[in-house]
Amino acid sequence: MSCEQIGAEDFWRESSFRAVTIDNYPCRDQRTLFKREIAWVRRCRRTLKVCPRATCMEALNFDSVKSTAGRLLRGPRAAPVNG
Repeated sequence: MSCEQIGAEDFWRESSFRAVTIDNYPCRDQRTLFKREIAWVRRCRRTLKVCPRATCMEALNFDSVKSTAGRLLRGPRAAPVNG
């Protein structure tokens, strides 16, 4: 799922949030959510049978996650970190 779908929107506005993502990852090209085509949605609902190796998740490295977690613990909101 993309940050736009589950990010710090109205419902979560009072919660601390940092995104660790890679924008426009090639396999996150499906635009359907709740059986509707939505132009801004970028997601992947492929099964392990279709995609046995989740390269989109492998592309997130430890250093970017660690750095983002550190900023989350230190304070105010910051922009997303891209892989």
